[in-house]
Amino acid sequence: MSKQEFLQKEMRNFIVNVGWTHKIHIAQSDIYESKANTIKYAKIVCAALTSVGLGSFVLQVLPEHQTVSLTITFIFSLAATFISLLEKESDYKKLSEQTKITANRFWELREDCASLLYRLKSGDDVKDIAKEFNELKKLRKVCNAELLNPSKRAVALASKRLKISRDNDYTNDYKYFNLED
Repeated sequence: MSKQEFLQKEMRNFIVNVGWTHKIHIAQSDIYESKANTIKYAKIVCAALTSVGLGSFVLQVLPEHQTVSLTITFIFSLAATFISLLEKESDYKKLSEQTKITANRFWELREDCASLLYRLKSGDDVKDIAKEFNELKKLRKVCNAELLNPSKRAVALASKRLKISRDNDYTNDYKYFNLED
């Protein structure tokens, strides 16, 4: 295998690898955002139910069930407090934004590598391409250090999204760029 063929194969693997990393962390960001929204709505509902005096309303409608109404109010008040503490402990909105920023760095690496691959296929100097590719690999190591561990759910979601939308499949596009093997 020639140096150019080896470099081309390594670059394709790089593109797929960072593409997967990007997709997994975008899925993780979506999961965090969903959790943030769930917490926000639960907090609003619990706060609304306790602030409107649900217990007082139940007391007026069913005066003989005072214990039930006080218990209901206590549960919603406790839930609102718990949800507020959970929100402060796990800032899912911030985690979502941070994960998305990191994921987008991987997308940039993917695009930069694809550009190098096109240049390699068009006949640019192999040594120059190899040098630039090594820089991309160093950047990937830096970006890897910033990654949070994704959940199994995020990996499964990313896999499903990639297989359905075929995001990494450019085989039909290669002919337009004269990149077919």
